[in-house]
Amino acid sequence: MFELNLNQTKEAILRCMDAGLVPLVSSQPGVGKSAIVKAIAEENELELIDLRLAQCEPSDLLGLPKVGEVKATYQPMSMFPLEGDEIPKGQKGWLLFLDELRNADTQVQNACYKLVLDRMIGTHHLHKECFIVCASNREEDASFVTPMPSALKSRLIHINTALDFGTWVNYAYEKGIDSRIIAFLQHRPNLLSSSHTDSSEESYACPRTWEFLSNLIREYDFAKISKEDAFVLKAIVAGTVGSGVATEFMAYTNYFNKLPKYEDIIKNPAKAKKVDTNDIGLVWALIGAIAAKVTEKDFKAVLEYLIPNPEDLADSKNISSDMFVVFRDMCKHKIDIFSKSKEMKSCNRWIDAIVDESLKYRGIY
Repeated sequence: MFELNLNQTKEAILRCMDAGLVPLVSSQPGVGKSAIVKAIAEENELELIDLRLAQCEPSDLLGLPKVGEVKATYQPMSMFPLEGDEIPKGQKGWLLFLDELRNADTQVQNACYKLVLDRMIGTHHLHKECFIVCASNREEDASFVTPMPSALKSRLIHINTALDFGTWVNYAYEKGIDSRIIAFLQHRPNLLSSSHTDSSEESYACPRTWEFLSNLIREYDFAKISKEDAFVLKAIVAGTVGSGVATEFMAYTNYFNKLPKYEDIIKNPAKAKKVDTNDIGLVWALIGAIAAKVTEKDFKAVLEYLIPNPEDLADSKNISSDMFVVFRDMCKHKIDIFSKSKEMKSCNRWIDAIVDESLKYRGIY
């Protein structure tokens, strides 16, 4: 079975839409299927119609009977854009998102036949500028799925999406996920997603629940909370990502009390407090703290703090491996933003030396 990361899944969906075909995106729960579809709708100026099939009845897709004097007809629900409907102002069409396909009962799945293949609701045709995308959890994820009829399977383009840590990190930076969470997961990437099929806990870690946690802890300063508040906070974390992961995350937050102040780094990189580069957890905490605050104006000072002697970059053996990881992360998530700035242009020699020499030497890429 071929599996795609989130970026590749997005590309595959767009190719299906261009061809007038209907993709079915399948993955474990909480990976980001819905977020991909929402992003596609926004980027292509399509009004998103989010239909959860697990909550539907067959008549929602086939239409309700309307009895006339001679014959009865089916009247479609108002959510579906039909031929002759006016395209919403500021949009170029619609994206009909049929989510939870395998969680729908068999009759609802059967009602999808005509919709996904013939693009019809009863006797009414969908608008030609309405695109359809389906999504579902997998059978192996203990999500109470209904086996899909083979006739429906043959009407869909099946896209299997796998969780990819590197892709998620890029997403996390773009979405402003709390930097302490990003730092922790850089240190413990295997905890981005924990098993939910063999655990008695209600909550578990996945991209969705980490994003929930980011919203919950954003205002918390872990260094200043009381013991009582810390207990409540740990309960909240456990209720979001599971108790085992919560214990590790809360222990990890102690690292942030050992970091230099960002203001000190910018004011005087040479005199700012140094961290123990032999402690990889502490290094990733430093990454999170700096990545959350660095600006175009500050970038050169950050580089001077991380790598005081840029000439050493010509010989990658002289670079601390942990500090190199820090710098690599900074380049990966900030270079595109600041690439045209005067400060960044003055640092290009440093960056080129890393990409061309150090990465190859260490075999990281």
